Amino acid sequence: MFKWLYFITFSCLILACSLNSEQERQLNKSLSNYLNAKNSGAILEYTSLIYPELIREWKTSGLDTLKEKVKLKTDTTELKNFENPFLIQTKKENKTIQIKYQLDCYSNEYNSSEKTKVNLYAISNDEGKSWFFMDEKDYINPQTCKKLKRLIQ
Repeated sequence: MFKWLYFITFSCLILACSLNSEQERQLNKSLSNYLNAKNSGAILEYTSLIYPELIREWKTSGLDTLKEKVKLKTDTTELKNFENPFLIQTKKENKTIQIKYQLDCYSNEYNSSEKTKVNLYAISNDEGKSWFFMDEKDYINPQTCKKLKRLIQ
């Protein structure tokens, strides 16, 4: 837990050059809520922090698609923990801010210390007043959220 908080704090220091204090506060609050929801299996909170256009696309594809996409593993043998967000890149254009994080992903399987790296994107379209998140597979897919201008390549 302290390791995770350390990296949030470290990310804040890096962001200090590009975000103001209110933007940082909102981002850290949203990132913390997102990771806590994802790690604990809190589906409603997790869903509320996913980029809204992505949720709309999943919903348009059908209720089963939406359920499958937001499904979190709640069985402790399948649950993965996402920790240690490390800021990779920040880009701004007009009112839009996009941030790329790299997270450590730990498997909760018995006797497993397997760790992988995954990328997560934080997106704000209102100058950092609200933040939403997208996994890398959705962010880099040009067929997903076609209206979203990807600032990070």
